[in-house]
This record gives sequence, C-alpha cells and structure tokens, in this order.
Amino acid sequence: MAVQTVENPPMPFRWSIDHGMQIGSEVILNGATYAGQQKQSSVNLNGQGDDVVLHVNPRFKFLEDTIVLNNRSYAGWQKEERHRNK
Repeated sequence: MAVQTVENPPMPFRWSIDHGMQIGSEVILNGATYAGQQKQSSVNLNGQGDDVVLHVNPRFKFLEDTIVLNNRSYAGWQKEERHRNK
C-alpha cells in the first residue's frame, strides 16, 4: 500500500488518489478550521462525474458540535446523517 502525504496544501484543495480507493484503504486528515463565525470545514471524496461518494462536514459552531455525512449521485444529494459530539 503506497503512502501519499501532502502538507500545507492551498485551499480549496483537489487531489486525485492514485489507482482509486481499494478495500482496506484509509484517508487520514489532520487540520484546523479557519478562524471566523463558520467554524466548519468539509471534505468530499468524489467519484466519477459530479458524484460525491462521501461528504464529511464537521461543524463546531456553538451548540451544534455535529458531524454531517452525505453523498451525491446523479439523483442529487441523499438524506444526510447527523452525529452529535456528546
């Protein structure tokens, strides 16, 4: 399994994963949100075309502390999952 590391990329950042994702593959992200009122960030793992295989949106706003997960296909965005940080 090859390891690909990118440090301090410009934002927004786009990058192709060589040979796609295989069973057992991992994507490890480490970072911080920008200062400001939004207090959120998002990561999209895109498929072919406009498909978003996985949308991860951690939200750190006051009283929200939620991670939102979703995906988008030709039919549009699907029902999002929300997981609160207790």
